[in-house]
This record gives sequence, structure tokens and C-alpha cells, in this order.
Amino acid sequence: MTLLEIVNKVLLRLREGTVLSVDSTEYSRLVGEFVVDRYKELQEHHDWEANKHELTFDTAASQTRYVVSRTVTDGGDALDSNTRVPNTQSVVLQAFAYDDASDPYGDEMLLISDGARRVIAAQDSNNTMDEPWLFSITNDGEDLFLDLAYKPSGVKRIKVLFKTNQIDLETDGTDDDTTIYLPWRPIMLGALSDALNERGEEIGEPGNVAERRYMAALGAALEADIAHNAYTNVYDWYRQ
Repeated sequence: MTLLEIVNKVLLRLREGTVLSVDSTEYSRLVGEFVVDRYKELQEHHDWEANKHELTFDTAASQTRYVVSRTVTDGGDALDSNTRVPNTQSVVLQAFAYDDASDPYGDEMLLISDGARRVIAAQDSNNTMDEPWLFSITNDGEDLFLDLAYKPSGVKRIKVLFKTNQIDLETDGTDDDTTIYLPWRPIMLGALSDALNERGEEIGEPGNVAERRYMAALGAALEADIAHNAYTNVYDWYRQ
């Protein structure tokens, strides 16, 4: 579900005409702001499974730095087959190195601090390694970089599992087609409740109904997401 699609769902429930862009009218942009606010609220509410995604890229001989926040066509190193790239707020969960795209056996890579990586690299700047398993993650405020501690001796296929919270969405039309990966129903119902409140209908039945439906949808989405990990006992703990 895209930002524009959610905005149009809210507009329909408000008996307003749908739009071709979030910024088509002053009111559609206001509804867009409600959608973005509820989206941010959900991002902060829970560690959603939907924010996990995999990125792949190929190393090049002797190249240690890779821009992973942009695809190759956008000037980065992430392969074009990826439909989702991390941003400067992304967190690395796992990483594996493969000989090539057909290799079924990956070697787990180790994330270290950038300071530790620099020490290793400084000890022998000409040192190469067939398996580039030590790496760090940094950013310059705009792009996210993956830096290898050793120069790779050849081409390797790297797969990294990230958790990415989307950076703020804009309501000026530039993010109309941006996919909302979190459950769209509570976002839509929450934005509808905000729009009804803005119209002064928060005391009447429409506002009450919308708020109740929002809370029910949010609870259902949270329960479904938590159950995903509960089945694998990820929340189990024990005293050491």
C-alpha cells in the first residue's frame, strides 16, 4: 500500500474526492499529514517484522567501501534487483558472504566497530582476504556505508539483513508512490479519526467509532506481528 493509496482511502471515508497526488489540494495534503503522523506513531510503537529486509551486492577486488543505501542505477552498490534499500537509521541484523549468486553455502560475517576496523586496516593496508568477514557500518548523514576490514581478493556476493524504519515521508507529492510496509489499516483508521477530529466531530458518533476501530486494528496488527516471533520462541528467556 502506498502513501497516496492510504490518503485516498481516508478521503473516500470523508466523502471527499480522490486525488492523483497527495498535494493535489490543500485538504488532501492535510490528510496526508495525518497519515504520516499515524505512520510515525506505529514506527515508534513496536519493532515490526515488516521493517526487516535483505540487501545483496557484489564486492570488487581491492574495494573496501560500498554504498548500500542506493542501488547501482542510483550511484550506489546495492544490486538493482533490490526493491528496498536501507537508510542512515538502519540496523544490521545478519550478514553472509558467498562465492557467487549460485553458492548455497554462506560464511557469516562479523560486524565490528568502525574504530576496530580502522585499526585492522591500518596494520597492513595492502592485506587482502578471500573471505571478507569483518566489516563496519557508518553513515555521513545521507548515505549508509559498509566498510570491509580487509581488501577482498575477488568478487563475492554479500547478503545483509537490515531492519529499517523509513525516514519521514513528505506530503508534497514526492513520496506518493512510496510503499508503506507497516500494517496500513490502523494507519488509515488513525488518520481518519484525526481528520474527523479536525472537522469538529470528535464528540459525535463518527469520531468515537473511528477511534475504536483504530485501536482494534492496531491491537490486531500488534498481536499478529508478535505471534510471528512467538512461534519460534524468540521471546523466551532464562536465568543464567
